[in-house]
Amino acid sequence: MPTDPAVPLSVTVKASDEGTVVAVSGELDMFTGPQLRGSLLPAVVDALPGTDVRVDLSALSFCDSSGLAVLIEARHQALAGGTRLVLVSPRGAVLRVLRVSGVARLFDVDDAETE
Repeated sequence: MPTDPAVPLSVTVKASDEGTVVAVSGELDMFTGPQLRGSLLPAVVDALPGTDVRVDLSALSFCDSSGLAVLIEARHQALAGGTRLVLVSPRGAVLRVLRVSGVARLFDVDDAETE
């Protein structure tokens, strides 16, 4: 079931010579997915070939299938542009949904907590 649309999602994008970091916090669901898509896809498209786009999920508390769809779409864009999309520090319920859905196998995942 979708979460309350009043729960905010925060997305910040920081580019550097080493790559781009997209930090995501809050809840990622059908209500907030378009917000992430609107920030993440341009960051991926603008990334230089051979660099990483690192998606920091350490402060993301929830992710549903629509959120996974945004991450998968961004991965496809990254591969097409010669960049790598890396998921950083998924925790708790977010890590579980990535693993259970099999989506975690599609990505390079850094600093995943062990369960």
